[in-house]
Amino acid sequence: MEAKQYIGIHLDWDYGKRELVCSMNGYVERALQEFTHTPPKQHHYGPSKIIRPNYGAKVQYVKDDTTRPLDKTKINYLQRIVGKFFYYARAIDNTMLHALNDITTATSKGTEVMLVAVSDT
Repeated sequence: MEAKQYIGIHLDWDYGKRELVCSMNGYVERALQEFTHTPPKQHHYGPSKIIRPNYGAKVQYVKDDTTRPLDKTKINYLQRIVGKFFYYARAIDNTMLHALNDITTATSKGTEVMLVAVSDT
């Protein structure tokens, strides 16, 4: 009756301030363990790294990914990762949606560069 949890989301109601704080404690940590992610030794940028254009300096083309395409099992692996974090992003942290959208778009034509950027396999 207190409505403290709904579909895995913890709800912290403050009726006085008319606020609701949603959280999923430990969700990201469990997801990283599920996909056996080890933290990198150096900070690396994911697939949504921004390369700032230098307007007027030269013609700047989009860089083509010419690495080998992935097989169906590796594409499915990438899709499972995106699906796991997409639920969290939609429910709790929408700042992840841009990066997840980039990953999803690139996953349909998955290449080795995408696999390395998303996981450490």
